[in-house]
This record gives sequence, structure tokens and C-alpha cells, in this order.
Amino acid sequence: MIAMSATMIRFTIDHSGPERHERSAELARAILASTDRSLSELEVVGIEPLLTNHVDAESAERLRDAGVQVDDETLRGTVDATPAVVDAVLSLFSDSLLVARLSTSRGRRFSRATIPTPNRVACWPPSTNRSARRFRSS
Repeated sequence: MIAMSATMIRFTIDHSGPERHERSAELARAILASTDRSLSELEVVGIEPLLTNHVDAESAERLRDAGVQVDDETLRGTVDATPAVVDAVLSLFSDSLLVARLSTSRGRRFSRATIPTPNRVACWPPSTNRSARRFRSS
């Protein structure tokens, strides 16, 4: 699902079953490329050991190298949207273990959530679960 307005783009990529994460990452890249907006900042929250061990260790390491902190096995932080960081986030994009909010230089935000399995719901902010299938943009 993609919803666009003058101030916000919201999209969701559901990933489940045998489809590889790379396919969902390709879709996310295509969506961002079609918006013709440059990103300035990324805010991420993720379950670090599972992202590293089961999704993409190299991408998780790139986020840590960029300054995203690990506290109590949670990868959390806001960093500049360098090409390497954006690529790392998009490589991890399809998994419910990572929640990301991407901001443009104009303060507009691209938000995403994934719900790949019935027993795991991703939402923003991670501490609330009122709106499990969508992000709210500020």
C-alpha cells in the first residue's frame, strides 16, 4: 500500500513466507526513488541480535558504525541518511524486527511498518500498539 499527500508518504511492505528479504528491499528502494525526494535523517528501532543473526549482519553492522546505539539488545537511534545507512535500512526493511522513520530535509517523513507474521506486529512508536498497521507522521 502507498498513500501520498503533499506532506507525507506512507507505505507498508508486508513480507511473509518464502519470499526473500531482497525482494522487499527492492520494492522499498523503488518507492523511495519514485518520490524524487532526498532523505536527510533516519530513525530506527530494531532487535539487534535477530537482525544480525537472521536477516543481514552486514547491514546491522553498518547501522551500528553510523552511530545507532545498542542498548539491552535493542538497536535504536537517529542518524544522518548517508547512502550506506539508507542502503542498510532498506536491506533490513522487510522484517518486523526493524522499524524505521525516514525524514527529508524539509522535515517530511516517510514511515513504514511491516506485519510479516500474525504473532509479531511492528508499530511506531515501538512502545505503543494502538495502531499496529500504520505509522503516524508528525
